[in-house]
Amino acid sequence: MQPLAEFRRWTRDAPVAERARTAVVAGVAVVVLAWALSPSFDGDQDAATATASFDEVAGGDVATKAPGTEPGASGGPGTGAGTAAPGQPVGATGPVAGTGGSAQGTDPAVAGGGAEAAPTPASGGGCTSLPGEAEGVDAESVTIAVGLTEIAGAAANSLFNLPSPAEQQQGFEAVIAGINAEGGVACRQLRARYHRANPADESQMLRVCLEVAESDVFAMVDTGALGSRPNVVGCFGQNRIPYFGGFATTEAQRQQYFPYVYGFYTKELLYQTSAIALRARGFLDPARGFDKLGFLYKSCEKDTIGRFRTWLVEAGVAPSDIVPYDLGCPPAFAAPSDLAQAVLTFRRQGVTHVVTGNIPGDLANFTNIAEQQGFRPRYAFPDESVISLSEGNQRPNPDNIDGAVAITLSRHGERDTPGIQPNPGTARCDAYYAAAGQGPVHERHALAGNTCNQLWMVQAALGRAPSLEAAALPEGLQRTGSIDFSFPQGPNDFTAPGTTTGGQFSRVARFDRGCECWLLDQTDFTPGPSVR
Repeated sequence: MQPLAEFRRWTRDAPVAERARTAVVAGVAVVVLAWALSPSFDGDQDAATATASFDEVAGGDVATKAPGTEPGASGGPGTGAGTAAPGQPVGATGPVAGTGGSAQGTDPAVAGGGAEAAPTPASGGGCTSLPGEAEGVDAESVTIAVGLTEIAGAAANSLFNLPSPAEQQQGFEAVIAGINAEGGVACRQLRARYHRANPADESQMLRVCLEVAESDVFAMVDTGALGSRPNVVGCFGQNRIPYFGGFATTEAQRQQYFPYVYGFYTKELLYQTSAIALRARGFLDPARGFDKLGFLYKSCEKDTIGRFRTWLVEAGVAPSDIVPYDLGCPPAFAAPSDLAQAVLTFRRQGVTHVVTGNIPGDLANFTNIAEQQGFRPRYAFPDESVISLSEGNQRPNPDNIDGAVAITLSRHGERDTPGIQPNPGTARCDAYYAAAGQGPVHERHALAGNTCNQLWMVQAALGRAPSLEAAALPEGLQRTGSIDFSFPQGPNDFTAPGTTTGGQFSRVARFDRGCECWLLDQTDFTPGPSVR
């Protein structure tokens, strides 16, 4: 692939925050990395603010909605989504093939009785109006707020081929029109109010949150900017506004603000899934060359990283065989001197294999330094945007990571793996855009598919909830069972009580130096664990 083509792919598919930070490194130093959307959207979070409340940031002068039950006061979130067979995915046209896999990249099996078989507008079923009331919901419509990413002005967006706010809005309008043509949300037409959010300016994003809190909207759907700061997400949680984000959240934050935080998956789920998958593949087996494990990470979320290390031990690595290297929590990229020291430390201590946590944006520098020093360990990456970043100018050194594996909860890797066709969710999303004269998901930035996925979560959660109240949304997802997400997101299982994120299924991809791309080692998705 030519360098220019690689760059175009990266500018199209890499996470919003990654491109934002590259575009204006000095001005957006605290922007986190994301999966983009990958995503799956993923992102580093600031250690100094990861557990701080919005009250602390704003000096206690917090604009909130009328008094009511605090987040998490009535019941609580489930600790994970389990592996029970999901119900019929929303938008599917029939039963989904089993997990035995095929060249088509099939989704998990659908078992009868796993979830309530409520009809959806897409399936032609009836529509029963829900009891109760909620802000932003009237007899005719459901109004949501949408956060459009604008990086330090529209020029920075266009410089790195991130859609302008106007183009992002066009995408939302196309998907909203498609959903409304199917019957809308909870027997009502979906409407949107748009807010621009600058990921380089936390105070501006907090103002957006407060503006939304004072407006008559049901939920917040974020293209990526707002999710880059824990305090901004916390602001929505404290104001009891359902927040549908594109970044991976942490389990601690999801539980703290339950039932108001929704997303594609949690970091804990990705890390635990990765540890289990590596053990199953024999990656950590001394008989296959394993001796010592270099664990390279940023400690922006200390508890989450600590749990990852525990899961690696449970996967069979003796604590004495783990060589940790903490890059701290720098505002943007780690210093080259720190990365060089990490390479030197790993070499001196006989590291043969390396696992990473929370550092996708630093892999390019780390692997370039490692290659220069002749250090070529075997790599395993939880897919925190690693696959999408490998297609652009922030890619890891292809010689250094040849044969590396990535555990992904997404559909990344499908475009380069022969024989895989778009899943029905992607085709459904494509149809929305085609009706609006826009191109298909696979040919566009990751925001195109995620726009469908986020709005489908709103549609499913409210459309099948027992009432219109925001606190009933988790039960709506539970009744849904699963949603057939569009590329780039993978399958999901919402059947466990309190589940507000997906990501319960994974695949393994392998980096091939010949094509300089990631190829799927398996086309079927494997059920993952319940996060403990």
